[in-house]
Amino acid sequence: MKKWFYVLFPAILLGVFLFYYTASKAETEAREKAAKAEMAKEKAEADQKKALAEAKAREDAEKRAADRAADEAKAAKEKEDKYNSDMARIRRTRIARMRRLRRTRSRFPTSPSSSIAFTSRRTPRCARV
Repeated sequence: MKKWFYVLFPAILLGVFLFYYTASKAETEAREKAAKAEMAKEKAEADQKKALAEAKAREDAEKRAADRAADEAKAAKEKEDKYNSDMARIRRTRIARMRRLRRTRSRFPTSPSSSIAFTSRRTPRCARV
């Protein structure tokens, strides 16, 4: 075989390759451009949906936070009202007891030492030795 065949056949095959390559290059670029446009459109739609979902989630979170704050305020108010009503009840019962005690002391006079026991709640101190 001749040595020039080693150069001729690869050159012919390179020519065939370049012919098909240049023919399909324009089609490939057009397909890539269309695919990029489609991807950009899909991304824009996805971004729009994401923005809407975030806005809705933000509104829901604000609403839940407001509801939670209202519930906490209501619970605190109920707790304070209960405390105030209990304290008023205790004051009323204490006043009623003191009135009964005063009436009882005035009806049944006893020895001076027992009246001291009613008026003073302290126990007498003993002298230290």
